Amino acid sequence: MTLFHVYTDGACSGNPGPGGWAAVILDANSSLMQELSGFSPETTNNRMEIQAAIWGIKQAIELSPAAEVVLYSDSSYLVNAYTKGWMQAWLRTDWKKGSVKNQDLWQELNALLTRAKVRWIKVRGHADNKYNNRCDHLAVEAIKQQGKAVDRAKTAAPRIAPAGVTLERVKNPAFDPATLNNPLSNKPSENRCLVSLAELPENIAKIRQVAERYTLSQMKGVLHPSTLNSVSSSVAAATFNHPAQKVHPFFLQVGQMADFWLARNAERPDPYPAPSRPDLVKFICAFIASRGVESATELGLEK
Repeated sequence: MTLFHVYTDGACSGNPGPGGWAAVILDANSSLMQELSGFSPETTNNRMEIQAAIWGIKQAIELSPAAEVVLYSDSSYLVNAYTKGWMQAWLRTDWKKGSVKNQDLWQELNALLTRAKVRWIKVRGHADNKYNNRCDHLAVEAIKQQGKAVDRAKTAAPRIAPAGVTLERVKNPAFDPATLNNPLSNKPSENRCLVSLAELPENIAKIRQVAERYTLSQMKGVLHPSTLNSVSSSVAAATFNHPAQKVHPFFLQVGQMADFWLARNAERPDPYPAPSRPDLVKFICAFIASRGVESATELGLEK
C-alpha cells in the first residue's frame, strides 16, 4: 500500500450558488505532490465537500492503484457519514427511501472506497492547519476566477463561427475570430481556439519571463492529468498545427486563452479539475516556451 495524506475543502458563494472544491495531496512524508481544484456554476457547499473528496481519492488512486488515504476535511457532513455510521444506515434503508441528498455523489465516492483504503479525519476549519487553509484558498479562488469566465461566456454576444464551433467574444472588435482560422486546416479543435491575435513582441516577452522561472516539468505537476491533456491539446492545436510552419502564425494571447479554456471547461457536463487562472497561465507559457519561442524567432514572429 502507498500512503497519501489528502486534504480537501469545498466552498460555495450563496449556497446554492457558484461553488469550488480543492484537494491537496501529500506523500507519506508529508511532502507536497499535487494540488487540484474545480468549479461548478450552480451547486451547494455540501456537494463541493464531497466532490473534493472524490477527486482527492481519485487522484491518489491514479498515483498508485494500491493507495491508502488519510483524508482530512473540516466538513462534519462528509466525515460523519463514514465515522458515525450514517452511510451504513443510508444504504440499509435504501437512502431513506430516496430522501438523502447528494446521492449521486455519495455513490461515486462509495465506488472509489472499494479501490482504496480511506481513513477519515475531521479538522477544524479556518484555523491554523496549513493545508486545510490552502484548500480553502484554492476552492475560493476557483469560484472567483472561473465565475468570471462563466459570466463572460454567458454575456457574450452571438457571432458567425465555423459550423459546430462556439467562439468567445473578444473585446477588441478589430479581431474577428471567425476570420482568423487556418485556411489549410479543417480541424475544429484548432479553429475554436483562435480567439484573438497576439501582440507578438509583448506576448513572447511574457512567455520568456515565465519560462525563466517555471519549467514545463514543474507546471505539469500542478495540473490534474486529465486537465493536462485537455489544455496541452488545445494549446498545441491553436499554436503548433500549421502544416507549413513550426509555429502557427496566430500566436494567442496567453491570458485570453486561459480564460477561454476555463469558460469552455465550466460548460462541460463533467468538467476537468481546473487549476487557478495564474497556474493555468504559467502552464501555457511554459508549454509554449518549451516548444515554440525559438521557432517563433526563426520564423520572424518576434520583432
